[in-house]
Amino acid sequence: MQAIFSSIFSIFIFVLVGFIACRVNILPKETHAPLLSFVLNITTPCLILSSVNSSELDTRTFTNTIWTLVLTLVLFLIFSFVTLGLSRLMKKTSRDEKNVLSVAMLTCNSGFMGLPISQAAFGPAIFYLMVIQNLAFNVYLFTGVIMQFHAGEKALIDKRQIFPAIRRLLKPLFSFSSVTSFVAIFFLFEHIRIPAYPAGILEDIGNITVPLSMMIVGAQLGTCSVVNVISDWRLLYVSFCKLIVQPGLALLLLYFLPIADSVKLTLVLSFAFPAAVLGAALAESENKDSTRMAEAVATSTVLSMATLPIWIIILGAIFPLG
Repeated sequence: MQAIFSSIFSIFIFVLVGFIACRVNILPKETHAPLLSFVLNITTPCLILSSVNSSELDTRTFTNTIWTLVLTLVLFLIFSFVTLGLSRLMKKTSRDEKNVLSVAMLTCNSGFMGLPISQAAFGPAIFYLMVIQNLAFNVYLFTGVIMQFHAGEKALIDKRQIFPAIRRLLKPLFSFSSVTSFVAIFFLFEHIRIPAYPAGILEDIGNITVPLSMMIVGAQLGTCSVVNVISDWRLLYVSFCKLIVQPGLALLLLYFLPIADSVKLTLVLSFAFPAAVLGAALAESENKDSTRMAEAVATSTVLSMATLPIWIIILGAIFPLG
């Protein structure tokens, strides 16, 4: 437990450093995109490769991998209906806005935030399962989530746009991080080891991911208006459902299942992260209110600075990994 406290403290020190750097214009807003691209396309793939390379494939790892893949998709399917239902409770809100906010409740930043935090707080075993969860989430993000944006509409997609839509759905599976994840898992299952020297280089680069990604989160928060965060009841409601209701429900659904504690911890933790940044880009691509989605992402990210440490402590106590 002391190690978890220490990891949480370090993570949020990095966030604070990024926040201050943005406020004093050392990391102005225009630097965020290239830094984010560097983390997603360079340091995170190196972290994935080096971490998975140090894992051993045994019967337990294989079983946990399958359970994580299957249960991630099952939980997202269940929570799609739950979040749509929760969004319908918001009165005097248009159907399109309800759909956008329901997606904000559903999606989770288990990639950019989830990977480094799981590595820092719980170590390589949970990090590996978070990689698997993130792969399954990406599949659902660009299929089920897109349909959720159009819930209640007569036609989900123009027949003339079928092939462009398919290309759009498949594109994320060929991103550098996704391809690296597939390669790393292939290496693991085929017992292929990266030689010691390049593996060491990958590890050194990958170790940059945790501090740098958390500083970027802090810098992004530095551009947010605190007044807007605390004054819009819809955004507060969405964040409450995203950061408290959804991981709590995931914990209830998973707690009594006869699966490894590491799988339960990974899946509940993944739902405790704020709304996915990619949600805003998806909203724009579907001609929905991307600004509203971005506001929900920002609000949930700000409030997750308070809720994430609590969930990490709770999960560390309920599912001690030893």
